Amino acid sequence: MDDSTRRELGTGEPEDELRECGVLAHAVLEASIHGIVVIDALGRITLFNPASERLFGYRADEVLGRDVRMLVPEGFHPEPEGPVADGARDAAVDVIGTGREVTGLRKDGRSVALDLFVSREPSGDRAYSIGVFNGAEQRKRFEAALRESEKTALALLNAIQESAMLLDTEGRVLAINETGADRLGCAPDDIVGRLLDDFLPEELASRRRGHLEKTLRSKAPVRFEDSRANRVFNSVIYPILNDDWDVVRLAAFASDVTEWKQAEEALLKSQAFLEEAQQIARVGNWAWDLASNQIDWSDTLCRILEVNPEGLGGTYGAFLSLVHPEDRDLVRKTMSRAIFEEENFDIEYRMILPDETVIHVQARADVILDDDDEPIRVVGTVQDITERKRVERELRIKDFAIQSSINPIAMTDLSGTITYVNESWLKAWGLEGADQALGQDLSPFFTEDDKVGEMLMGLSAETVWLGEMKAGRADGTAFDLLVSASLVRDLDDRPLCNMLSCLDVTEKKRNEELLRYQAIYDALTGLFNRRHFMERLDTAVKEASRHRQPLTVCLCDLDYFKSVNDTFGHQAGDRVLETFGRLVKEAVRAEDTAGRYGGEEFAMILPHTAAGSAFQVLERIRRHLEATGFEDEHGTPFRVTASFGLAEMTPENSQVASLLECADQALYRAKGRGRNQVVTYDPADVAEFAELGAHPLS
Repeated sequence: MDDSTRRELGTGEPEDELRECGVLAHAVLEASIHGIVVIDALGRITLFNPASERLFGYRADEVLGRDVRMLVPEGFHPEPEGPVADGARDAAVDVIGTGREVTGLRKDGRSVALDLFVSREPSGDRAYSIGVFNGAEQRKRFEAALRESEKTALALLNAIQESAMLLDTEGRVLAINETGADRLGCAPDDIVGRLLDDFLPEELASRRRGHLEKTLRSKAPVRFEDSRANRVFNSVIYPILNDDWDVVRLAAFASDVTEWKQAEEALLKSQAFLEEAQQIARVGNWAWDLASNQIDWSDTLCRILEVNPEGLGGTYGAFLSLVHPEDRDLVRKTMSRAIFEEENFDIEYRMILPDETVIHVQARADVILDDDDEPIRVVGTVQDITERKRVERELRIKDFAIQSSINPIAMTDLSGTITYVNESWLKAWGLEGADQALGQDLSPFFTEDDKVGEMLMGLSAETVWLGEMKAGRADGTAFDLLVSASLVRDLDDRPLCNMLSCLDVTEKKRNEELLRYQAIYDALTGLFNRRHFMERLDTAVKEASRHRQPLTVCLCDLDYFKSVNDTFGHQAGDRVLETFGRLVKEAVRAEDTAGRYGGEEFAMILPHTAAGSAFQVLERIRRHLEATGFEDEHGTPFRVTASFGLAEMTPENSQVASLLECADQALYRAKGRGRNQVVTYDPADVAEFAELGAHPLS
């Protein structure tokens, strides 16, 4: 900014601005209720504000220039192995420690518990560390009271006192306790699913939004105080983080400090809320009294382990007996280290249920010390993460399959920016590394920008896009691809990203492969067409007969599909067919065959599969379709169900025609029994089939 501009804006000289900033900073330090101590790279105190004088009992002139360890022996000194040094190694890291609890030494010789927040500020070729101190005695007394109470589980939720609610990152209420609902003047069922702002005055709602946004940015708890209706509340918002350290939920709590008795009653009322929350999350808690060697188990934990408290036994040995033999040494060593070294832990291991089912759990625990700093109790939680482990394993397998695929595969965000490419993609385009593609727009990798735009536009309206595209390698050579692009949706059917799978169809091979694809697949659903399905069925029947292996054929029909077309339009009907095709493809294996048998009729071939296993596959498809919601072009919601009939190949129906006839009879039986069900062909039901045949079903 030149002088003339500065004069026009009325900003004055830089020196004046610096002096004003200095005065303002000094005023902030003097007025702060938090102790603020600044040290240089050698740990010498360079600033000591009035609040620090009150905390430690020293005057500023008594400590300036001295080693900070006279105040804080551990936790705030820039030694190589210390937390300050760890953060200082990366100049891009400003915050090098948050929320540490340290022990401070006052001038009168007393120790004081403090909460310490540390940040690093570079200044030229020197660096300063800034420590912000808060007295922790009151918090420690409150936490100790909670830990010693019979409501240890409430302490695990950071001392719920009265209002408690679970929010998504947009401020929508996912769960709320009765007290919180009463304060908002509604029943819980009327609140869940709506924005919290809808129930608050605009001014209060605006402040709450600010606190929510601050929690999302900092990924740390935000505490604040507000008042309404002549009552004062202490509130806190906790971020709930996933494994990638992203905030996925927010837990908000508010305590009415106007009358402590009301706060105590709210804690009791929230017990049921906590138990319900633990059941939903499959988290149980336990407390081990080291003196008596007795362990108390929560009801939720007993349900997770499928044992009753009496049969489980209340000792550490009884607990170890449930741990998988291969993991007992890990648990034993971790527990010993926690007790003797006062080290909290967070580990994963396996446990064995009474029916010998193996489950995966994540265990967290804190060690409770007495006034002499001796361990007296260990309290912790056990969460069943079996499903998470299964999903992680499947994700690793799928990731490996994608990465090792011979087809070039890429993923983009919804705007077309590349977020992932596999090795085949790099080879196809002649790239040396993924960094040459990641973060780049998809268009430059193809020579037809309009085709890329067409694909992205198509994916915004549909789920699958298939077409030929011309691409250019890094060396300038061109090649032709058949690109299959899919819009990936999350569990709530919201668009997540785009996935591209490419096939090099240069020259003659491209035309042959494209013609073959069009000849065997149904364009709308992506399943095999009837002609190709029948060819594969003939082959499958011969193979099963030759090798004497089980084979099951399934027929399914969308219930009242003509009514869907008549009522909601053919576009809505096409979306139903497309969605059902996707559900079928997701449910069957690579060796299975799924085809569109007719207008709303579908068929599946499940080799090496008996009727019982096939029933489970069809039942999953049926449930998924039943749970899927659709809308017509006007936004009118509707749902669709399907009926399924299956028949396993036997010596009596070992021909294609007879096998299909049996499956068709089972399908008619499903429709005759009310539709929306899976029926297995049973020769004993011939009479019922005959009756159905006498009364045709539409």
